[in-house]
Amino acid sequence: MSEVFDVVIVGGGTAGLALATRLSEDPSLQILVLEAGEDLTEDPRVSTPFLGSSLIRSSADWQFRTVPQIGLGNREITVPRGRLLGGCSALNNFLFAAPSKYNVNAWADLGNPGWDWSSFSDSLRRTYTLTKTSEEIQGNGPLEVSFPEDTEWLRVWKATLANLGYPTSLDSLSGEFYGAYLSAISIDHATKQRSYSGNAYLQRARPRPNLAVYTETHVEKVLFDGSKPTKATGVQYSQGGLIKIATARKEVVLSAGAINSPQILELSGIGDAELLKSLGINVIVDNKHVGENLQNHPTVGMCFEVVDQKGFETMDGILRGEAPAFAAVQADYEKQIGFGTKGNLEVAAQLPVPGIETPEGKQEIEKLLSNKGLRNDSEKTTEAFAKAHENFVSSVLISPTKPSATYLTIPGFATYAADGTIAGPPPGNEKYYSAIITLAYPLSRGSVHITSASPSPSPSPSPPSIDPKSLSHPLDVEILARHVHFLQAITATAPLANHIVPGGKRNPSAPPSPPSFPDLDAARRYVREWATGSHHFSGTCSMMARELGGVVDHRLRVYGCENLRVCDASIFPISVGASSVASVYALAEHAAEIIRSDLGLARA
Repeated sequence: MSEVFDVVIVGGGTAGLALATRLSEDPSLQILVLEAGEDLTEDPRVSTPFLGSSLIRSSADWQFRTVPQIGLGNREITVPRGRLLGGCSALNNFLFAAPSKYNVNAWADLGNPGWDWSSFSDSLRRTYTLTKTSEEIQGNGPLEVSFPEDTEWLRVWKATLANLGYPTSLDSLSGEFYGAYLSAISIDHATKQRSYSGNAYLQRARPRPNLAVYTETHVEKVLFDGSKPTKATGVQYSQGGLIKIATARKEVVLSAGAINSPQILELSGIGDAELLKSLGINVIVDNKHVGENLQNHPTVGMCFEVVDQKGFETMDGILRGEAPAFAAVQADYEKQIGFGTKGNLEVAAQLPVPGIETPEGKQEIEKLLSNKGLRNDSEKTTEAFAKAHENFVSSVLISPTKPSATYLTIPGFATYAADGTIAGPPPGNEKYYSAIITLAYPLSRGSVHITSASPSPSPSPSPPSIDPKSLSHPLDVEILARHVHFLQAITATAPLANHIVPGGKRNPSAPPSPPSFPDLDAARRYVREWATGSHHFSGTCSMMARELGGVVDHRLRVYGCENLRVCDASIFPISVGASSVASVYALAEHAAEIIRSDLGLARA
C-alpha cells in the first residue's frame, strides 16, 4: 500500500508539527506527518498543567532507559520521551526560555552560515505570542506563552540572590542570561491550559486539505531510489499490523528526536558501516558520527525543610498525594489561580561558576582548564570538534557573567530517585523548598545506537543503546559540585535563610545541616551518587562540517543523501544551556524557511 506526498515528516512532535504547519501554508505542497503515538489533544492530562506528570511512564512515553552509567555509579537512568501527538512538548515542565546568544553563535562558528543569533532569534520570535497581562501582549506566533503570577517565594529568591551580588531582572526570552529570574511558561494566559505543538501549531493547520497526520504509525526506515541509491524517495511504516509506504516527491524530513532520528538513519543504512554490517543492514552512507555526540544536562537536587508560614505555601500535600490538597488544587484551578495553573519550576537563576568573579577563583578554574588530563573524548569525536567544544565551554567557565548552571526552585519536596524518577516527600506534615541544579554545558558526550536490524517496537522489541556517558568528563563533576556546594551559601543568606528550619530535615540522601557540604569533596561525592539527567537530549545528528563530525549540513541535509533532512534537537552540535523546547520550535521555523527556499517557494 502506497500513497504519494511532496514532503513526508517522520515524527509529529515539537518540531514535526511546527514544521508541517508552516510548510502546509503553501497549498501547492502535499504534506504527511507520521507519528508513532496517539492523538491525545483532547485528553485533560495533556491540557491541564497539574495532570501532566501522569503521562510519564504511560503509553504516551517511550519509556527508554540508559545503559548503566559508569559516571553515576553504574546506575541506569530513565529517559522519558514523548510518544504522542505533540511529542515532548505535550508532557514537559512548561519552561520556555530562549537559548543564549553565545550558545547559538557557537553553532554558526562550526561552519553553519545563517545560524547566528540575529537570524535564529527571528525564527524564535515567530513561534510565540507572549501575554504578560491582558493589556500587554507581544508577538503573534502560534504558541501561547505567559508568566505565572508573582509569589512571596519569588520575592525572597530574588532578594537573596541580590544580596549575593547577582542581578534579578533577567528576561528569559532575551538571549541574555545572568542572575535570578521568573521564567516564561508555555501556558495560555486566558485558559491556563498547556500550549504546545499539538494544540497551538496543528490546530491552525488541521483544516487544510494538503496536510495529513497519521498517528499510531511506526516508521521502520527511509526508502531510496533503486537507480540512485542515495536519493530518498519515501519511508516504510507499519500501521495496524500492515506494512505501508509513503512516497515523497520532494523531501523526507526526520523529526523523531535525538533518540529516535539517529536510529531511523541507522535502520535505513546511514551510519557506521561496521555497526550496520554487523546487524546485516545494507550500507547506504558510511558516517560513523550518526548517533554520536549525545549530550544531556546532568542535574542534581536538594530539599530543605522550611517554616510553615502564611503566604509561603508549598506543594507538599499535593506531592504526598493527600486527597484534600488535590481537591484544593482542582478548586483553585477552576478559579485560574494556584499551583495547578503552572509548572512550579519558574522561580530560577542562571549563575556563573561560584567564585569566578575573584582573581583567586578565576585562577583556580584556569588551572583546571589547563589540565589536559581532564579530556575524555569519545573515540569517534574528531579532534577539531573536541577542541571547539572545549574552547566554547572554557569561555563560559572563565566568564563572571556567563552562566554555567541553571537553578530551578520548587515550593515543595521534589528531588530525584537513584534512577532519575521524581521522588516525592516522606510521610509527615513538614514543608519543604527544593532546588534542582543543572549543568548548562556538559563536556561529556555519549551515543545512541540500534541493537538490532528490527525496528523497535517490533514483535521482539530491541530498545536502543542509550549511553549519554553522564559525568564521564571530570570537569563536569567539578563544576556541578561547585554549584551544589554554593547552594549552601544561598540557603544561608537572608531572606531565604530566615525561612529554612535550623537543623531541619533534608532529602534522605543529603548531608545534614549545617553545613550541607563541609568541603568540595563531599559535594563531588553527592554529585556522583545522586546526579541524574535532565531530558534535553541533543547532538546525535549534529549540524556541522562533515570533517568535524557532522551528520547534516547547515541546510539540514543528511550528508551523502538527496532529499533527506533532519529537523529536531539532534542537530544541535552543542547543547542548549537551558530548557531546549523554545530552541526546537525556533529550529522548526528556521527549517521551514530553509526548505521553502530550497524548493523555490515563496515565504507564506
